[in-house]
Amino acid sequence: MARTRKWLGDFQRGLNSQIPSKDRPTTALLAESISKKVFRLQNVLEQEFAAVELHERLSKSMLRTLSLKYMRTSYVAHLNSYIEDVALRNLPNQKKALNIENLIVGVMSAAGAFSAPEKAGGLEETVHTARWRAKGFIKSEFYDRGESPVFQTKPKRKATL
Repeated sequence: MARTRKWLGDFQRGLNSQIPSKDRPTTALLAESISKKVFRLQNVLEQEFAAVELHERLSKSMLRTLSLKYMRTSYVAHLNSYIEDVALRNLPNQKKALNIENLIVGVMSAAGAFSAPEKAGGLEETVHTARWRAKGFIKSEFYDRGESPVFQTKPKRKATL
């Protein structure tokens, strides 16, 4: 963006130096016309650049304020939803609850999501609490608003010819 601004500014100054030319009136007229168009282009680009810069600032701000607790809650919600809806769909409810927590412990352990004190204190209680928080999160963020959560999956790749 900085290079584009500099390049357009240099181009605009070059055009403006040709406008007062009395010995080449056609060149001056063309330079003036192009200068006006470049000025309009600069205004449009400045608006676009401002939008991009705002998006960058907001993204950085959101990343700084995003807490590990929220990320874990969201992660557990995704795992819980997948395991309940896909992996263990046909099991009875009593076996399903026990298996879900065991699977979540396994997946989160493999992902390195637990700290050393959590591992020492027992992961079953940690995951039970995490599932409880995740269900509360889904309820407050979606169901209480009359919406349903959408857990994204990896998009399918297009076949190439």
